[in-house]
Amino acid sequence: MKEYSMPNQETRKRPITNLRQTRLELQDFGLQLEELLAGIEREIREQKLKRLAKNKRNLLVEK
Repeated sequence: MKEYSMPNQETRKRPITNLRQTRLELQDFGLQLEELLAGIEREIREQKLKRLAKNKRNLLVEK
């Protein structure tokens, strides 16, 4: 059975830095995605309110 040893600290430094950078980039992307989704939900809500107001006006005209 082959034994593996951990690379020295200097060798591990770059991959660890890359992982940390990638984690931060993913967090940033996640926040941007949340903002995008919130904007879409806000737009959908506004469209629903406009339709509701239009339907109410149409009901008042029909009476």
